[in-house]
Amino acid sequence: MNGIDYDTLLPAVLEATRATFLELAITAHVRQEDIYVFGLYTSGEASYLIPTANTNQALSRTIASSPPDHHRHLRWSPCDWEYHNFRGEHFGAVEALLDVGWERDFSAFHVDCARVAAIALATPQELARDDTFQELHATHPIVLNLFMGDQSTEERLFYASMVNDGATMALYRAQAGAA
Repeated sequence: MNGIDYDTLLPAVLEATRATFLELAITAHVRQEDIYVFGLYTSGEASYLIPTANTNQALSRTIASSPPDHHRHLRWSPCDWEYHNFRGEHFGAVEALLDVGWERDFSAFHVDCARVAAIALATPQELARDDTFQELHATHPIVLNLFMGDQSTEERLFYASMVNDGATMALYRAQAGAA
């Protein structure tokens, strides 16, 4: 098994994330929607990275078509978001880089999860410096984050605190139902 080339992974994730966010910003603008969250989504093993996002208007559409007992969880449930894996094709190079972590028979995956998480967190930090992001964020806060399956609210808040300003974190805490 060859190892994952982490030095190549970071620029690949940055490029894919930036391209995805710019397309989402255009799509949201055309549809007159407000992005409230954008991030990367992975498994606990960090065997993949995909983009995830949602808008307030997409959330309203999802709520309208969901059972009432699910409504309060949908705002922060990435797999239920309309823009989950939006333009995932931009992540083909990322997928190829992460795929080398698998054994030939797919029986095991070897990855430095902490390193992939650091790359996934560096990406929204870089995105936050982008002019398009700054312009949209100035109109309405956009939470940037690293999401994972089976992730607690505390873990999500921890990761979010690494990449968001204090005002955005206060909003996120309030909406996530955290103290």
